[in-house]
Parts: sequence; structure tokens; C-alpha cells
Amino acid sequence: MTLDRDRQFTVMLAITVVLTLVFAGLVVADLTHTHQSVQTSASGGAAVNPGGTAAPAGPQATAAPGANGTVAGRSATSAAPGAKAGVSVRAGGGAAVADTGHGNGQILLGSIVTTSGPGRSIPMAHAILSWVRSINQAGGINGNRINLDMRDDGGNPDTGAGEYRQFAEGEKVFAVLGECAPVTDSNQVTYVNQTHLILVGECQSSPPAYQSPYIFVTGPTPFQNGQLGAKLMLTTQNWPRSGGKVAEICLDEAAVQSTCDGVHNYYGSGALYGGAPIMESIAANDYADVIAKLRSAGIDHVHLVIDPGSLQRYLYAAQQQQFFVQVMNNLVTDDGVAANPQWAQAANNMFQGTPWTPLNHTDTPGMQRLAHTVQTYYPDDRIDLYSQTGWANCLLMEHALQLMGPNISKQSLLDTLYSIHNWDTGLGPVENYSPQNHTGQVENWLMQLHNSGSSNWHLDEVHGQIGL
Repeated sequence: MTLDRDRQFTVMLAITVVLTLVFAGLVVADLTHTHQSVQTSASGGAAVNPGGTAAPAGPQATAAPGANGTVAGRSATSAAPGAKAGVSVRAGGGAAVADTGHGNGQILLGSIVTTSGPGRSIPMAHAILSWVRSINQAGGINGNRINLDMRDDGGNPDTGAGEYRQFAEGEKVFAVLGECAPVTDSNQVTYVNQTHLILVGECQSSPPAYQSPYIFVTGPTPFQNGQLGAKLMLTTQNWPRSGGKVAEICLDEAAVQSTCDGVHNYYGSGALYGGAPIMESIAANDYADVIAKLRSAGIDHVHLVIDPGSLQRYLYAAQQQQFFVQVMNNLVTDDGVAANPQWAQAANNMFQGTPWTPLNHTDTPGMQRLAHTVQTYYPDDRIDLYSQTGWANCLLMEHALQLMGPNISKQSLLDTLYSIHNWDTGLGPVENYSPQNHTGQVENWLMQLHNSGSSNWHLDEVHGQIGL
């Protein structure tokens, strides 16, 4: 049959529209499966290291039968098996929250941990994944197994924003566990409040996060951590309180601005070189120039609030210039910093504050459980501050689920978290939450880095807990 010209045009237009829609659908499907770089074993498979390298799981590393483990490739539109739709709860008198993410003996949790790009936290991801696998291998909590979707934002807030939306609007997770994507998190607090995502654990975010009724923290706030860091140096190491003899070097990022402000607040402008922090971008590579100015000014006390990558560049420049002064690191010292011989002298004896059990106290039950569990699944990992932070957040989730019993809901999770009082984490802090307070105990120990530049580096306690 021959079609006239008008009918041929109509048919071709219809075909074009259909093909366009099909292509668009494929693009959307592809986008919903991007940025999935971290997963634990599904049906007993091997784990995948953040950063993309496969790690043998070992004979004990498989999830319990039927646990389903962590599936990073989950479609953004899927929800936990049997998840309840349309049930609403309220948090602290706030707006209604859809009760989703659990059912059929499974609890769906999300987590975004930066494991590539700036601000890497691979040991934290490993600690969280190890907890999930150990819980599932033991049969779950009150009969409920954990299904964790862990994602990596790569230090990109746009990637992270999409992952938040997949958790809240796509998968509709029960809660977010051990969140640690600072560049992303600092931009997503309003979205968390709007969508009522419950965050059990948050490592570093902007100040509004610590006022949210949905975000729970196991340690001090970043501002308090900054204050505690300065107090530790002034009161235990007798750093100068005046004369502009302390240089504060800070990362120019919203996620750590509060920590910088806390350091500045406690020292006061009179103690700081130039009267204010020296601000550096996350990609800055001008530390040689900064150190030259500090040397010229006679500065021999440096308080750092910078990420591990920036810390490496600072220490490299300090080593090259033989700038061996007293240094306080107010964020995290990890293996990439402590073990590298290129800056061993510059890093040795660097101070580090911590809200957790000091790392040299390996004989406590809490530290023994952490070390045994992580090294079961990641035998090459060593326990550090990242590991402890991730683990403390898992312990909070575990404790809440145990208290809730078999009948779980988001309302019950919030009510349970609000009601936790005098709970000893076993990792240092004793926590007290309420509808008005969602942050942890405000006390820190002081540690010092020894034997830097080798695989046998260690952080040892040099002063006990102090509070504000």
C-alpha cells in the first residue's frame, strides 16, 4: 500500500517520537545506576573495596544466607521488600514522614561515604560494611537483616545530591547510616529536613545539620571539636595565648568552616598569626609559600583544620623546608598521612584530638570487637579515627534497633533515639539524646603520632579526656 505524502510525514513523526522516548528512557535508566562504586557481598560474593579494587572476602566474609548484603546497583526506583507505603509518622512535632524502607525481615539503609576524590574515608566505609556483614551473619537484629546501599560521592556535591534523592525519593530507605560525605552533606540539610531522612551518624557537616531533628551525631559538633582542639593545646601543651604565635590553617569549605570557627573562637584573635585563620582551598598546592611566611614570622605552633590530601601537601612542603614545629591536626590522621616516609620528620609527634577511645587502648572490649570485625572482612585495614567514627555510628543504630524490638517503624526509630540516656558506646562517649539534643558527649582525648613514615606508626594517648 502506498501512503500519500501527508500520511508518510505523520507516520515518520510518530516513529521519531517513539524512538526519542525510548532513548530518553535508556538515558534515565543509565543515570539511575551511576556512581555505584561500593558494595558488600550479595549472596555470598566478595566485597568490593571503595576505590574500585576487589578484595577477597575470606572464609568468614560472606553474608548470612538470604541476607542480600549490600547491592550498590539497586535501581533508584526500588524499595525494600515489603516496604510499607502511605504510613506517616512525625518527628519531634515536625511534618509527617512516610514509613518506608523495612519489611519481610529486612531493613534498607543508605550511606554516602566519600571514598574517592577529596576527603577520602575508605576505612570508615570498611567499618560500616563490616558491621553490616557481621550483623547479618549473626542472623540480624531482632530477626531483621540489614540491606545497605553504600554510595561514594567522589567529593562531588552534585553526585551526592543525586544520591540523597535516590535514597529519599527512589529507594525510600528506612534511614541513612554513618553518613560521611562532608562536601555533599553540608549542602543537603534543607533537603533532609524536607524529606525527613533520618541520619544515624554524621561525620562533618554545616552548622544547620546539628539543629535538625533528623540528624544524630555520636561525637561533638564540628564547632565543639574545634574548641576542644584549641583547649587541648592551650591547657595541656602550653601553647601561647597571645602574641599571634599560633598559625591556624583551615580548609575553605562550608563543611569544615564550623571547626575552623571553633578553633578561632577558643584561641581568640590575639593568639593567632594575623589574627585569623589562613584559608586554603581543598586543591591548594601553595603550602611551600605559606610555610615560608610562617618561618619568616617565627611561628612554631601550627593548628591544622584540613583534609588528609591537603595535610599530605602541607607535610611534604614542611619536610622540604625542614619546618619541624609543633603541629595539631584537628581533623583526621590516616594511613596515607602517617605511613609515608616522604614527610616522616614533619609528621612525627603531630598531635591529634579524638572523642573515641585512644587508638593505643586496644585491650578494651569495644576496641577488640571493632578490630576483630573489621579485620575479618578487611584484613589489611588498620583501625584509625575513620574506622572508629563509622563504627560508633553503627553501634548507635544497633542499640536503637535492639531497643525497638521486632516492631519497627520510623516513628519508633526517632522516639528511641530521642530517649537514649546514659548509653555507654563502649568506644569512649556516653551518649544522652533528647528531642532537643542530637549530638554526642563533648569531651576529647589528646593523642600524638609516633614512628611516622612507616607501617608501624601509632597514635598514642598523651592526655586524658577534657571537656569544654
